[in-house]
Amino acid sequence: MTFIPPGKTGTECEAAWTVAAIIGGRPQRRDGDGAPDQTHDFDIHVVSDDVIALEVTSSVFGEVAAFWRSLAETTFGIDELRLCWSISVTHPHLGPNTPQVKDLRKYLVAQLLTIEAHLSDGVVDVMWEPEAFVGTEAAGAIVRLRQLGVNTANPLQVFNSERAQVGVGTGGFHRHLSMKQVIENKIADNDKKLAKAQATQRHLFVWITDTDIGNSVAMALDQLPQDEPDTFGCSDVIWVGLWSPGYRAESWAQ
Repeated sequence: MTFIPPGKTGTECEAAWTVAAIIGGRPQRRDGDGAPDQTHDFDIHVVSDDVIALEVTSSVFGEVAAFWRSLAETTFGIDELRLCWSISVTHPHLGPNTPQVKDLRKYLVAQLLTIEAHLSDGVVDVMWEPEAFVGTEAAGAIVRLRQLGVNTANPLQVFNSERAQVGVGTGGFHRHLSMKQVIENKIADNDKKLAKAQATQRHLFVWITDTDIGNSVAMALDQLPQDEPDTFGCSDVIWVGLWSPGYRAESWAQ
């Protein structure tokens, strides 16, 4: 999984057909080519001849998406390593102390080489077994790995003629904004657009994406917020869905 934000068109269509299926309506795109600025995404026509204006948005955090794009484009100089390594770094988040791919690319392999020179059999995770490296240069390398945001570093044997590899993923997450805050921010961002809609009702649909890992995990575990947003703005209904690629064959939504 690379945590790359979903395409705008896909999320909009998925939301429109999801809402239409639940309330028994037919979606009609409004914000197509040539539409005036600040046009909402869809009208949902229902049997009663009511029209629901639907605006679709997503909780995408650019810093997190940028981390995964950069990591996907990064190769590590591993020719001198004799082992494969499975590396887990703190999940990228807003604010200080988030892992930086440029620093991992520059310093990660050098620290692993130092650790390999002092590595004994039976060590599963060098980050959680520092006692195995007391008094060696590897102890300092482990400290520097922590400064890079590394949480776990598992050495793995290289089999047959395979080359050593370094796999970097993330572990843990930061719920830097509550779901309530995310929804309130999206209401503020889209309120003027919905206010202009000529409709019987106005609905806002917020996708929670995997760049917002704390809230996406909460939704996957059915841990929904207990508090409503402090304001709905001009929206009559707020929909919240989990954008979950591959959740089931016919839909990328949960």
